[in-house]
Amino acid sequence: MINKLKLEIEKLSHEADQLRLLYTKRDKILDLVFEGQYGSDLENKLERELDWLTEQRHQVDQANFRWKQAQLHTKDACRLLSEAIKNWKTLIDISERDSEKRYICTNQVRNKLVESIQNLQIAQNYLPNISFPYCNSDEVQTLEKAISYIFTDMQTQDRFQHALSCYETTLKRTAALRQWLEQVLNSTIARDLYEISEDCKVKSAELRAERIRLIKQRVKDTTGKDIDSIGEMSLEMRDSGVDSELEESLADEQLARLFDSRDGRRTTSLTPNPTKTPFYLPTPLPSGDLAPIPSNEQIFGKIQEVRNRHRQEILDFQRAQKMNQIRMMQGLKSKLAERRHRRSRMEMHNRELQALSETP
Repeated sequence: MINKLKLEIEKLSHEADQLRLLYTKRDKILDLVFEGQYGSDLENKLERELDWLTEQRHQVDQANFRWKQAQLHTKDACRLLSEAIKNWKTLIDISERDSEKRYICTNQVRNKLVESIQNLQIAQNYLPNISFPYCNSDEVQTLEKAISYIFTDMQTQDRFQHALSCYETTLKRTAALRQWLEQVLNSTIARDLYEISEDCKVKSAELRAERIRLIKQRVKDTTGKDIDSIGEMSLEMRDSGVDSELEESLADEQLARLFDSRDGRRTTSLTPNPTKTPFYLPTPLPSGDLAPIPSNEQIFGKIQEVRNRHRQEILDFQRAQKMNQIRMMQGLKSKLAERRHRRSRMEMHNRELQALSETP
């Protein structure tokens, strides 16, 4: 299995290298055709807008990756807590005389509880700027304290029930955390990721169409002939051509989905496998009872700074374009004035010559 995964990663890496080579080749062709300059102001504007959208998409995609990883680790914590509770309940059926078997069972419960805590801590580490509404650090410390007394709790019925209540409460809170993370992923991040990806597709199509138009115009200016196509490539936007840039930015997520977040097993879906025995989960909370969804800045980071920076770049670009137009107009006016001055001098010179020729 590990060798198979390594081969697939090598294949993906090779495809990514080939894609980067194609981008480099494209840039060289554009530099050669337009002599290192932009073919038009529109191309410059579209490229700036696409760069801005790509930067936003990168931030949204990174947020999607972090939240999905946190959700996966929380799901693992739910599974481990459920298995620990199930094993803890079987302790009742083991005779007190069989101390070795009771110890083995309790130790298994302890190991699963410790592993569930590790998953909760990893989930929090993926989202350091988010305060979890459930299973925060104080609650995790409470569970850690309960685990430290587990071999005492196994000895009496009262302590056994108290520990069981603590474990079940933690499971309910962990399930609520998982549900809350899924709500953020499905209601906010997935929607924003789709919208920004569609915006990138549209802007990529516009930029590509403008570049093709400019190349056709350059060919016509050079050869005097019109062309309907360049090589064998259709002028229509192909999905694969546009999506290639999107696929490159989503590579981290695709590679992450090759592995189960816990033990490296391959997974083809983030949904539970119906062929496997499902683990027990508490009844999901109504959406209205879940904790509020964090703000966009908490989820995606300081994306507003990216937007403000882009607006400033656009304003600077427009200001520079306006100054260039003013300089061009001033240069044109000065050239016209110089041309009129030369013309008037020539006319004066001709009149003087004519006057001299008419003098007896």
